[in-house]
Amino acid sequence: MVGGYSESPLLAETMREKFPRLTIIVPTDAGLAVLKGAIIFGHLPTSISERVSKYTYGVSSCVPFDKDKHPIERLITTGLGDAC
Repeated sequence: MVGGYSESPLLAETMREKFPRLTIIVPTDAGLAVLKGAIIFGHLPTSISERVSKYTYGVSSCVPFDKDKHPIERLITTGLGDAC
């Protein structure tokens, strides 16, 4: 993991608990990885050969449906009630 938040011991421990079969690696100065990459790219723009990630990740979320705010097409009914 890289980036400032990746240096959080709580995040690393949580990742290890949630994904026990994976090896979670937090390199030294993980918070500087993005900055170092930006500096390298600034000096040598051709250092990045691909800009499309092989995989994408996302999370879904639902909020309680509010007929005054949400279009009816977005209405779903769950075990917890109507959501959007």
